[in-house]
Amino acid sequence: MPLPSDLTISRTKFDSREIDEETKKFNEGLIKIWKDGPRWYEVGASTYRTLRWEGKTPLPKLNHYNITVVSIGYRLAPEDPWPKGIEDCYDAAEWLVKNSKQEFGGELLFTGGESAGAHLALLTALHLLTTTPTFSFRALLLHFGCYDLSAFLPHAHNHTLSLVVDRDVMTSYVNALLPYTTESERRHPSISPFWTDLRQYSGRLPPALFTCGSEDPLLDDSVMMGAKWGMWGGATVVKIYTGAPHGFIGFARGTIRAVGEALDDMEVFIEENIGGL
Repeated sequence: MPLPSDLTISRTKFDSREIDEETKKFNEGLIKIWKDGPRWYEVGASTYRTLRWEGKTPLPKLNHYNITVVSIGYRLAPEDPWPKGIEDCYDAAEWLVKNSKQEFGGELLFTGGESAGAHLALLTALHLLTTTPTFSFRALLLHFGCYDLSAFLPHAHNHTLSLVVDRDVMTSYVNALLPYTTESERRHPSISPFWTDLRQYSGRLPPALFTCGSEDPLLDDSVMMGAKWGMWGGATVVKIYTGAPHGFIGFARGTIRAVGEALDDMEVFIEENIGGL
């Protein structure tokens, strides 16, 4: 009998040979849009945001559980660089912990986000564990986040497809967010949660769902952060969607198989953690 591993990986989830033809065709279309369209640092942040709203970039433009969703209008780089955006998230989260029951009729249950939003959501959850030790989220929903802003994890360097995002674009984002900072400074846990010593929260980490597509340069971030979360007591679910690019859950259900699979997985995860509400 083979020696069992303490960490189990579903290898086929990462195998490019397992990508179905529908997803391959979809990705090829995104690559063409990406190749022919402007990059944000070429046209400026304001213009690029307008293009996003108009559906001219690779990414397209909840009442199911009878819950209220609050979206934080945090300040954006490059106009407002670090730490202004995360400070807005911290302020809003602390206010919600104290006031959500009175203002919205229920306690603060979940936080989550996609891409940069997942990075901010994870930092916010860790912030509350430190500043408000009597509070913990019911669960976290973290989709294709970037958790090491110092130099990126290896897959971001090895991934060669310009599919929604690539290393050059991510580097420009980080430079705009964190101007005049060194790689060492960006490694600080207040910036890069991957470098947080999670042992200090052992036994208090909320359940977390980490999702990512196998064709995402940030694949290592979800896999490695999910493993670290589980190492120190957080109930962790890491779901990888074969062939899916960065940001894939923003597309309509049925666009590619992975979209529906991920949305269904999110529904199951929420139902498992919402309790008796």
